[in-house]
Amino acid sequence: MRKFFVFFNLILSLYVFAQDKSFDVLGSGASNFIVQRNLKFVSVDNSCSVKMIEQDAKLDDDVDLIIHFDGANEKPLGNYMLTDGAVQPCFNTKIIGAASGNFKFNGGSLRLEPYSNAIFAPQNEPQDFEISFYIFPTMLDQNETVFYWSNSFVRDNEIVYQYINCSLDGERVKWVFRNFFFNDELNTIILEGQRDLKVGKWYHIRVLYNFDESRLELIQDNVTQEIKHCSKDGLESYEPWTPVVGDNIKSGIIIGKSFNGKIDEFVIRKKFKEDLCVSRFGDSTGTLISKPFDLKYSGNYIKSIEADFDNQNYSNVNLFYRATEDRFTQLQWYNIEDIDGQRDMDIWQPLDKPFLDNIRGRYFQVMAIFYPGSSKNISPVLNKLSFSYEPNLPPMPPVYINVKPLNGSALIEWIPTISKNIVGFKIFYGTKSKTYTESITVSEVNRNGNKMFFLVDGLENGVLYYFSVVAFDDAPVSQLSEFSKEVSARPARKYKFQTN
Repeated sequence: MRKFFVFFNLILSLYVFAQDKSFDVLGSGASNFIVQRNLKFVSVDNSCSVKMIEQDAKLDDDVDLIIHFDGANEKPLGNYMLTDGAVQPCFNTKIIGAASGNFKFNGGSLRLEPYSNAIFAPQNEPQDFEISFYIFPTMLDQNETVFYWSNSFVRDNEIVYQYINCSLDGERVKWVFRNFFFNDELNTIILEGQRDLKVGKWYHIRVLYNFDESRLELIQDNVTQEIKHCSKDGLESYEPWTPVVGDNIKSGIIIGKSFNGKIDEFVIRKKFKEDLCVSRFGDSTGTLISKPFDLKYSGNYIKSIEADFDNQNYSNVNLFYRATEDRFTQLQWYNIEDIDGQRDMDIWQPLDKPFLDNIRGRYFQVMAIFYPGSSKNISPVLNKLSFSYEPNLPPMPPVYINVKPLNGSALIEWIPTISKNIVGFKIFYGTKSKTYTESITVSEVNRNGNKMFFLVDGLENGVLYYFSVVAFDDAPVSQLSEFSKEVSARPARKYKFQTN
C-alpha cells in the first residue's frame, strides 16, 4: 500500500505542477508569420530582427528611369540602357534598399542611352519632368558633376549644343540648363541651392519642371531652394517654354561623372509629383501577424508576451494578441490577401502590459504594427517576440476503481486525482471489454472519505458488465482524461446495496 501512494503522489505532482512553456515567435524567422507587410527580416549572429522596408521608387507609366544601386550587376529600370561604366555597391552607407552606388572621381560613372520612349530620346518634347536622387558627399571638391546630359540640334545652319549639368559648386548644388528650353533665343537657366552641404551626410536633391506654370524648381531635402520661370518675361506665363531634345542619336546621360561619394535611388519621372515623399518610410506602417499557434490543449493560460525593440526618434512597435478555442469559426485567421487594406481591430486586444490576466485558449496569435520615427527616416527594430503559457493538461484518470454487483444495478466507487480543474466524471460501460455502449455524466456524487460512489441501475441480472471512469475538466472545450482501469461485475438478485 505504501508503494502505491508513493507512485500516486509522483503522478499527481507531475500533473499539478506542469511547467510554464515559452515560445520564441521570431526564432524561426518569417516562417512563423502569415502577414509581413512593409517589413524585412534581418539575421545577425544567429538571431533574427524585423524592421521596416524603405519606400523605394516603383516603376509605372510616369517613371522614366530608376536605379536603386542595390547590387553590383543591377540593370536600370525604365527607358534607358546601360552602355558603359560600373559602380560598386556600398552596403554599409545607404539610404534606401540594400546598398548605394559608390562613386569616385575619375574612377567610375554610368553612361545610359535612351530608348525611343524616354524623356531624353532624340527629338522629344517632354514638357513636365522630374529628376531626383540622394547624394552622400565624401570630399566636396569644386565642380563635382553628379548628373550630365548633352545633345545638339541645327539652327540657322549652325550646330547648337545643349546640356543639363548638376554639379556641386563648392558646398552647394548647382543645376545648369543650357539651350534645353525652346525659345526664340538661346538661353541658359541656372538654379542654385541655398543650403550648404556637408561631407558624410545624406541629402535628397530634386529638380522639376511644371510646364503649365513654366516653373523650374530646385528642391533640397523637401525645401525649395530656387524657382525660375521658363518664359519670355521670366514670370509665370500661359506661354511656357517647351523642353526640346536635339536630334543627335548618340546622346545620353552620365551619372557620377566626377563625383566623390554615394548616390542612391536615382529617378527620372515624366511627370513631377508635388507631394513626393523624400523620407525613407513616408506615412507607411509595417504589419506583422503571426500564424495561429496550436498549443494542443483547450483552455491554456497565456501568461505573458515579451518583446524587445529599439525605438529611436519616437519610432514604435504596438503589440496586439488574440486567443480562441476554435481556429476556423470563432476567429478569422487572415491570410495575407484577406488582411490587405483592413485590420478588424475589434478582434485584437492591445498589449498594455507584459503579463496577461485570465487569457485562455488553444490557439494564440500575435500582431505587431510598426511606426517610423517623427522624421519618417528611422524604423523601429523588433529584436525579440515571445510568449509564455501554462499548458492546461487534461485531467488524469481515477487512480483507484472498484465495482460491486447489486440486484439490477452496480455500485461504482473510485478515488480521483486531486485537481482544481476536474468538474465531473463520465462512467462508461458495456457488455464487451473495452467496448462501451453506454455512458453516464456525473457531476454530483456521493462521497465516503476520499472515495466517490455512483449507482448505475437498469442493468440486467446475470449479464457481465465492464466499467471504466474518466474525469473531465473546466476547459472551454472540455477535456477528458484517459480511461481508468477496467472493472467488471455481474448483477444478481442475491446482492443488496451496501457501502463501507
